Amino acid sequence: MSHRRCKPRAFTLIELLVVIAIIAILAAILFPVFARAREAARTASCRSNLKQLGSAWMMYAQDYDEVVLRMNVCGGILLSTGFNSGNNTCGGQYYHLWMHSLYPYVKNTQAYNCPSRGIEARYWPGDYTGNTPYGYNQVSHATALANWTRPADTMIFADVRATFHRTPGNPDIGAANIGVGTCAYGIERWDELCDRHSDTVTVAFGDGHVKSMKKLNIP
Repeated sequence: MSHRRCKPRAFTLIELLVVIAIIAILAAILFPVFARAREAARTASCRSNLKQLGSAWMMYAQDYDEVVLRMNVCGGILLSTGFNSGNNTCGGQYYHLWMHSLYPYVKNTQAYNCPSRGIEARYWPGDYTGNTPYGYNQVSHATALANWTRPADTMIFADVRATFHRTPGNPDIGAANIGVGTCAYGIERWDELCDRHSDTVTVAFGDGHVKSMKKLNIP
C-alpha cells in the first residue's frame, strides 16, 4: 500500500494581493486613530503644563501683594534662577522675562514646553531667550487682582507661535513673517495664538482652570 504525500497549497498571486489590500485598508483606518490618541495624550500634557504655570502665577501674585506677574522687569541684582542678561533698555541692569521671574515657583523648565510644539515653536531649555511655545497675555501685565472683574474669562497663558515678526511702527506684520524677527513670549495679537492640538489652543485662565478652545472662539 502506497502513501502519497500532499504538498501544501501555496498562495496564489490574487490571494496574496487580497491579503495585502486588507492590511493596507486596516492600516489606513487605524493609523489616524493612533495619531489622534497620541495627540490627545500630548494635549493632556500641555494642559498639565499650563495648569502648573497658572498655579505658579497665582503664587507669585500672593507674594507680591496680589499684583500679578510682569511681562519683563529690570533688576539690579541677579535672580536666583540664574537666567539673567545685561540689556541696554535696562540701563545696564539685568533684564528678566516672565519665564525667569516665574521659575522659582515652577522649578521645572519642562512645564514651559508644549509636547506638540512642532516646527513653529522652539524648545525652551531655560536660557535667556523668549522663544517659548507658551505666551503670556500682556493685558494682565502687572495688574492688581483686586481690579479683576472676570478672571474666569481672562486668558493668562496660551499656545503661541514661538517666533513672530515685529518692526517698530509696523505692528501689523503678522503670520506671513513667522520665523523672523523677535519672539512672541507675550500675547499681543489674536493671530499669535497657535491651534496645534487638533485645531485647538490650550488656554489657562485667571481663575486657575485650563481648557482647549477653537481659535475662533477665543476673544
